[in-house]
Amino acid sequence: MIWLVVVLVLVLFGTAAFVTDVPRGEVAFRHLGVADALSRTQEIDPDIDGYFNWPGFFALLATLLRATGLDPVAVALWAPVLNMGLWLAALGVLTGYLTRDPRRRWLVLWVFCLGSWQDQDYLSPQAFGFFLYLVVVALLVGPLAARAPEIHGYRRADLMAWWRGRSPAEPRPGHRVARSW
Repeated sequence: MIWLVVVLVLVLFGTAAFVTDVPRGEVAFRHLGVADALSRTQEIDPDIDGYFNWPGFFALLATLLRATGLDPVAVALWAPVLNMGLWLAALGVLTGYLTRDPRRRWLVLWVFCLGSWQDQDYLSPQAFGFFLYLVVVALLVGPLAARAPEIHGYRRADLMAWWRGRSPAEPRPGHRVARSW
């Protein structure tokens, strides 16, 4: 199943990287220019451009390019594939918390990949922000999710059975009112 998803990502999002050597959209070059300016000047100047008001992504991009020595245009060209890979990894973790059935997990990844054409997968802060969003949701659903506490020695199953077995104090739905404390 992983090979099917990898091939789908390469076909849908990596075809341009195989066919041309120019990234899609002029905005990718603008983002590379902002990252280069941050790398050269080592400071943020919001008077230059509005992009300098959100320096996190551009500083990370400048650091990545400087540390790895990668060609900036190649990074922009392959950014859709990388972004989709990051999104699918985060979504895979998220669906792992929601279902244990591997068929459902792969189906979610496949459908997400097929339907993910919001045109925000280029080298952009929005794409990285969406990845961070998926990571936060996965953390909230998984390791940071609220658990039902044990109250006075009762187990969770006992608490759930008690909750489901409750009945309202007023049997007529139209006459039920909230209690004021």
